[in-house]
Amino acid sequence: MQKRILSYDLGDPICALATPWGTSALAVIRTSGEGSIELVSMLFSKPEALKNSTGGRLYHGFLLSKDTQEPLDEVMIAIFRAPHSYTGEDSAEIYCHGSLPGIRSLLEALRSVGFRPAEPGEFTYRAFVHGKMDLTRAEAVHEIVTAKTQKGHLLALHRLEGALEKTLKNIRSTLLDLQTSLEIQLDYPEEDAPPLPVPL
Repeated sequence: MQKRILSYDLGDPICALATPWGTSALAVIRTSGEGSIELVSMLFSKPEALKNSTGGRLYHGFLLSKDTQEPLDEVMIAIFRAPHSYTGEDSAEIYCHGSLPGIRSLLEALRSVGFRPAEPGEFTYRAFVHGKMDLTRAEAVHEIVTAKTQKGHLLALHRLEGALEKTLKNIRSTLLDLQTSLEIQLDYPEEDAPPLPVPL
């Protein structure tokens, strides 16, 4: 069976359930992309509050059906303005009740105003593209989500905090110093060049 090729089109506003599928007290639906806040406001009972938000705030209200304007669920919406979001883009996170029919209706409503379902890992991919994290931290996000043991979770969390990134930066700095010293000694063999920063 041929694998489906993922399409990460950065021009699309995207949405996805951030919490597991299943019945629970609460669920979180994440959106991101250019115009995402305005699109969510088209369904919100207080649209101007979202449109005028400078970000970093929560808003209480109802998400409504685009066609009937009937309430779909009582929600809280967190607004994040670029670049101060997980992805580095404008983003809205919807905190709703965790019933599967309710979640489905909200996702369908979001698609009706222009969102497309996010591909697996697409939010983290966008964070990487927009410089919110390097590749080591992006990989650590996946490792945290899929960790099977507490030790594995803690090791991945350590990498997410930047431990591996700092180590790699130190190695890179040392190698650049070594390269510079070698080039000086090769270009000016008769001169008293400074000692190499690390032993050969």
